[in-house]
Amino acid sequence: VSQSRYPYFWLNRVLILFIWVSISIPLKAQDLFFVPALNQLRNTDPFLDSLTNKVFLSASTLNIRKIQSNAPEKWLLSVPFENGTNQVLDLNKVKIWEDLASIETASGKKINEFPAGIHYRGGVVGQDGSLVAISVFENGITGFISFRDKGNYQLNPIGHISQGLSIHHVLYPSSSLPVRKNYECVTEEGKSYRSEEIKSFGTL
Repeated sequence: VSQSRYPYFWLNRVLILFIWVSISIPLKAQDLFFVPALNQLRNTDPFLDSLTNKVFLSASTLNIRKIQSNAPEKWLLSVPFENGTNQVLDLNKVKIWEDLASIETASGKKINEFPAGIHYRGGVVGQDGSLVAISVFENGITGFISFRDKGNYQLNPIGHISQGLSIHHVLYPSSSLPVRKNYECVTEEGKSYRSEEIKSFGTL
């Protein structure tokens, strides 16, 4: 049968192709939210130098602003890890300040205005028992990724070596932190305390 006799034959094919491309583009763009940056990034920060198994990542300021402006309820975020592997974070937006009346500092000052950011919680796709919490701010993304078998990882922006239209980040296992402090809880389980008593314990 001649295709020329059916004027809608090619139109249908073009429409199918358009739908397929429309679906594929967001998925590809999602994969490119974070891209690996050179591990030889110039920095004079001894803290960064001391971290082991770290991965430097780069995110464009445009993509970060899109997340802030669109604030999607659900977000699949692909994050490059060490050894060239990628982990997909399955995230849901949360409003962490909504049910919080106020915050009071140790000096007694009340804070009623909170940092403007978009906050997400979730897990790692295919990783049972995993836990993720990240926050998106104008100057970058911060948070932690916890695996049942591999432990905890921390994600932080590195503002002092970010340039131009990209913001660099560092992803590293918490176990690589050079300084670890052993804290001891001085309160008794199940006992209530007044704010004056808590302040008398001192600060960390």
